[in-house]
Amino acid sequence: MFCAYDHSRKRHPEVRGKRITITIDEEVKPEIRVLILGVGNLLLKDEGIGVHVARRLANAGLPGDVRVVDCGTRLLDALSLVKNADRLIIIDAVKTGAQPGTIFRLRDKDISESPKRAVSLHQLSLLETLEIADKVVARPTTTIIGIEPEDVSPGMDLSPTLTGLVPKIVDLVLAEVSGQID
Repeated sequence: MFCAYDHSRKRHPEVRGKRITITIDEEVKPEIRVLILGVGNLLLKDEGIGVHVARRLANAGLPGDVRVVDCGTRLLDALSLVKNADRLIIIDAVKTGAQPGTIFRLRDKDISESPKRAVSLHQLSLLETLEIADKVVARPTTTIIGIEPEDVSPGMDLSPTLTGLVPKIVDLVLAEVSGQID
């Protein structure tokens, strides 16, 4: 089991914004067209960008067949939520050395071409987790919205650079959901 914040308003209004427990065996209902996972560590400033954006998306009036889940740092545990979704959008901080605030959009082809490296199971990267997903579940078409962090020191607030980008990232995710971006 793992804990997450399920921000689905229409499907589960009694749990909106409340901490819930999801068992590993729970499946996303087949009518979920798009699953949005906000990933990150809220205790390390910009590392929590995915969670901040997921929380903002929870109030964006998304269609009923779109589910937003703040999975925090427990992405591997969220694999059980992925298997019946038609589409997966992941929002996370990505450290590439680019200018802080740079937004990356990675599609399946980009994900499959990522370099592989060996690490322990306690240090899985987002791309390594997706590689596991390919082996464990039928991973749907996936888009990663990655944002270059400016500050990953301890703290719960985003840097001014990323704070200013949250509305733009929300708009980008909404465009992905509506199919306005190929």
